[in-house]
Amino acid sequence: MTDRPQLSGRDQHNMSAFLGHVLDDYSAGTLSKEQVVSGLAHVLTALDKGNYAEVLNWLEQGRRLIRGLALDE
Repeated sequence: MTDRPQLSGRDQHNMSAFLGHVLDDYSAGTLSKEQVVSGLAHVLTALDKGNYAEVLNWLEQGRRLIRGLALDE
């Protein structure tokens, strides 16, 4: 893996799907604002630290992962 890998087409699709699901779930009341902010901050922190495996995991599994975040995190 390179220092700054490019997102594949699949990764871009997963990112769009993840963001769409987060917005839909927030609008439906399934996710709180705190869960959304915490989840997105987690992804951005992983990206900043160069933890691309974690970023890609969140792009693939983010909807499930973000729902598991406690409201007080």
